[in-house]
Amino acid sequence: MKAMRLVAFKKPLELVEVEEPKIGRHDALVRIKACGVCHTDLHLQEGSMRPARLSITLGHEMAGEVAEVGEEVDWLERGTRVLVDYRYKCGRCHNCRVGLEEQCSDPNSAGFTVDGGYAEYARAQARNLLELPEGVSFEDGAILTCGGGTVYHAIRSSPIGFNETVLIYGFGGLGTIALQVAKLTGASTLVVDIAEEKLALAEKLGADGVIDASRQDVVEEARAATGGLGFHKVFDLVSAPKTLENSLQVLRQGGRLIVIGALTKPFKVNPLDLLRNRIQIHGEGSCARWEIEELVELVKAGKVKPVVSKTYPLEDLNKALEELRQGQILGRAVIKP
Repeated sequence: MKAMRLVAFKKPLELVEVEEPKIGRHDALVRIKACGVCHTDLHLQEGSMRPARLSITLGHEMAGEVAEVGEEVDWLERGTRVLVDYRYKCGRCHNCRVGLEEQCSDPNSAGFTVDGGYAEYARAQARNLLELPEGVSFEDGAILTCGGGTVYHAIRSSPIGFNETVLIYGFGGLGTIALQVAKLTGASTLVVDIAEEKLALAEKLGADGVIDASRQDVVEEARAATGGLGFHKVFDLVSAPKTLENSLQVLRQGGRLIVIGALTKPFKVNPLDLLRNRIQIHGEGSCARWEIEELVELVKAGKVKPVVSKTYPLEDLNKALEELRQGQILGRAVIKP
């Protein structure tokens, strides 16, 4: 089969011919129909995040059809439409045993430690497959398994009270889901970005206000939008030093900063400000399988609409990654092998 593999850091991925994955007794072979292009793949390609080995097939937001099942799998059939929960939990660590599988201490993760979905087929643990309803496309479903699920989990972990104020900093693919889910809670929402087309999309999706960080003072405008009080919750989907420092400055007393962006540069925090204003900082980077299932139901019901603006064939993955790196993708991009 064909696969796009990371064979060296800071280099384009390579299209290669590899053997189809061999499945075990409790596995399934998935024919990939769509695989979301995630910012994390850029970090892996650049080497700021390290996969378990080179070479490896990246791609962790997978949707497809069951092509084969292991002999111990009796609840799946060939042709079943599925999503893949890409984090294969160990089931043995403390977090798994107490019901916090999304915080598994020793997961195998597709596209990180084992081969992922930038290929025609992928092997998956059968228990990590979720049935994809007919009313949800492969493209829309794929992006719910990581990016969409992560922001959904973040909002559930930092519940938004009715009529609270929420700022979403950075309006890529995760931002489009975060905004729509936040609106379902009755929150008043403000979106910050530097791209006019992304801010226009935010307004189209129901944002109560937007700030163009390329020409407006984010802290001044954001505080003015709340009458000087600040925001109850700030979801920072960029997590650059400047965005994080701004995020802390626009929180109200008792507010919470939820950090989701996966950059690795440190930022400055004054502990006295945290104490004086009772500020909380909370990091999120994954979700539970049941949260993906809930989000899929919201999409099926038309309450959340994923924004997939571009699709690419497998051999154009490097083009997709470069356009993502340059900020040229509105919403999300998907590879279709």
